[in-house]
Amino acid sequence: MQRLWICMVLCVICIHVTDGAEPLTPSAQRALTVAQAAFTPAWAPCGDSLTTQVLMPGGTEPFGFHQIEPVAWSVEQVYLPFANNSTPSTEKIYQVSAYTTRYRSWHGTWAPWNTGPAWEVGNIEIFNARVTLPDTGAQTHASQYFVFTYGAFRKPLCKNIPSG
Repeated sequence: MQRLWICMVLCVICIHVTDGAEPLTPSAQRALTVAQAAFTPAWAPCGDSLTTQVLMPGGTEPFGFHQIEPVAWSVEQVYLPFANNSTPSTEKIYQVSAYTTRYRSWHGTWAPWNTGPAWEVGNIEIFNARVTLPDTGAQTHASQYFVFTYGAFRKPLCKNIPSG
């Protein structure tokens, strides 16, 4: 698990460096950590891919698996110039997104790797979180998946993931 976190952080740093962006600020790094904490508990890093088991709605009956490889993260600050009472806002809000170059699902057999539609080939947004870091109090977040939207996710053991 520690290897997964190190890989994700390095991917974010690599994306920012190669895109000419500056390194992440402490607030942006905190937002990334919050988003990754929402994403990673259901995904098992096995080999070069991340895999999750899909349960039927209600979370009891196994249904299949989803697999992605690799995962890269993007962190962008969202600017809100004013708070609700028309005073300047000092809280920080970030949009944190996870991208992959390909994904596939297993429902009795593995589907071919999907690289996304033409407008996102090789850069498929699979997950994002809106993270709010207030001046005081705990951070909040709202997250969603874009590719895998059916069922509940559970972290599988690597030995239980179908080969193929």
